[in-house]
Amino acid sequence: MRQSLIILISTLSTATLYGQKNTVVKYNNHDTTNFVSFIVKFDKKCATKDGYYLGGYVVNIDKSQSTRLNGQTIKITGKVSIEKGLGSEASKQNENGNSPVVQGRLRDTKHIESPTIEIIKPKN
Repeated sequence: MRQSLIILISTLSTATLYGQKNTVVKYNNHDTTNFVSFIVKFDKKCATKDGYYLGGYVVNIDKSQSTRLNGQTIKITGKVSIEKGLGSEASKQNENGNSPVVQGRLRDTKHIESPTIEIIKPKN
């Protein structure tokens, strides 16, 4: 009885150890062309409908965080995505040959959706 109990426990523990999935993810992406890092003094008056226009980028920062960061020098790091503007698309016309009224930015805009923000302390 004792031997069968030991065999059962060892079999179950071995089976459960091999049954677990490997959750280690290797990050081998060395392409940093889409990442940017810059230092800027944050002013929440630079708000747009999409985020805050900082250093030539539209940065997604929530309202509570913008209140805390206002007036501070910060380092922003994140992945850049480009949203095509109206000027980069061919003009569209309807059946009558008229161009419809379109809304949006004329030029392409660079967005940082999930930035890493670090507050830069002034040197004393």
